[in-house]
Amino acid sequence: MNRAQPFAVDLDQAALETFVPGTTGPLGEEATKVSVKADLDFASPSGQLWTTFYYSLDGLRWTRLGGRVGPQTLDGSLAHFMGHRVALFNYATREKGGHVDFDHYLLSDTLTAQNLPLDTTDLDEAIAHAETLDARSYPQDAWAAARKALAAAKTARAGEFGTQNQIDAPERALSYQLARLGVLKAEDVTSPVVEVSGLEDGRDYGDSQDLTITWNATDTESGVKSTTATLDTHPLTSGTTRALYELPLGEHTLTVTSVDNAGNQTEKTVRFTVTTSVEDISTLIDRFETEDKTNAGSADRLHKELDRVTTAITKEKDPKKIIKVIEKFKSGVKDHRVEADDIVRTTLLRDADALIVHWGGTPRT
Repeated sequence: MNRAQPFAVDLDQAALETFVPGTTGPLGEEATKVSVKADLDFASPSGQLWTTFYYSLDGLRWTRLGGRVGPQTLDGSLAHFMGHRVALFNYATREKGGHVDFDHYLLSDTLTAQNLPLDTTDLDEAIAHAETLDARSYPQDAWAAARKALAAAKTARAGEFGTQNQIDAPERALSYQLARLGVLKAEDVTSPVVEVSGLEDGRDYGDSQDLTITWNATDTESGVKSTTATLDTHPLTSGTTRALYELPLGEHTLTVTSVDNAGNQTEKTVRFTVTTSVEDISTLIDRFETEDKTNAGSADRLHKELDRVTTAITKEKDPKKIIKVIEKFKSGVKDHRVEADDIVRTTLLRDADALIVHWGGTPRT
């Protein structure tokens, strides 16, 4: 049915409201559901509205109803409201009464006459984006509405399409809810969570040990943007294994810094201390032999000197005598008959000096 033009101030409804010839179609005795489609073309020519109607009994195959209807134009007189309107309604022509039930009203920018292939790109992208969101970032009511739109979009996507309207409508309903979530999203004020493993804060580690230090940063709001770390201001990569004898004796600081996409920052600090002992020195001598930093004969000579230190610590009560034996061990490390590289000598002499300090002495240079 089409309301023709022009409209006068006094409307003759009988003259204006007439069914367009050829716009009736057989539904058959078993039809219980009908889909109706109208293509509204404002560009053929520009400024005029021409409408073409279609109907379908399965939502997939469409039959045209009559010819193109129009044109609808604005006459500029403002004698009657002339905005272009499209409506679905029950229109009784023989007697009053009856009703019609419309399940949904779908919109699309694509006309049937354009003969374009059905395109689900926007629908697929909206569904994919919706699946990445976290409920904790949004108000409960807005989140529920978005999940409802997502469920409808996924149901539509799983079905069969016969017109672009069936694709665009659930996509736009979902995109509207996604845009709403974007406005209502709670500000991310939570910093990333950083967990360090392989290293305990405040703990002492003997310098004969190796440590594999790892860390993991997580952020449930905006996500982690970057994570960096330093050990005593020197860059360190997660999973790095460090031989502690390579570090100076004393306190060290691991600092892991993580920044999320909202700019929130977490700085995780772990402080630990590298120490030494007679047992550590003995283990290091064996390690240096294994790594070919000294030979078996030299390692054996060093162990014998170190055994004297162990005996002195066990039997002597006078720290001065213990210190004297440790100094003899240092002389053994410096002995030219001991074949060892500079790392071995430097490390063992450093550790021996630490033992002397421990027993209250002052190392000789």
